[in-house]
Amino acid sequence: CAAGTYSEKASASEESACLACGPGKYQPIEGAQSAKLCIPCAVGNFTGKPGSPLCEKCLAGSFGDEFGMTSCTPCPKGTWTRYSGSLRRDQCVSWVKPPSTSQPDEDEGSDDGEDEDGEGDDEDGEEYPTW
Repeated sequence: CAAGTYSEKASASEESACLACGPGKYQPIEGAQSAKLCIPCAVGNFTGKPGSPLCEKCLAGSFGDEFGMTSCTPCPKGTWTRYSGSLRRDQCVSWVKPPSTSQPDEDEGSDDGEDEDGEGDDEDGEEYPTW
């Protein structure tokens, strides 16, 4: 059986004898012989697909605070996590940039990657929070 699946039948040679691990669980090895080898995704990770050989990190802007999650929980409105794989709701922080203690000279300009509303643009023109 392929990674992400298992068969409790000894020496199963047909894929039809293989069963997928459920959502929220993964199984990284080939030839698993028990559902007990399907591992719940770690905190900060998820998989919504049955038969997954691995879990994915929760994306920035969300968190996963339980084992075996099938999707990550979005941060409350106006907050964001800086990194993928966040574990707790308290890692969601306000994404309003604090005021700077020093301002660049007006004639020098500033190219800090931000636009007028305090957010930056990535290569695709999508806005993202800046800190």
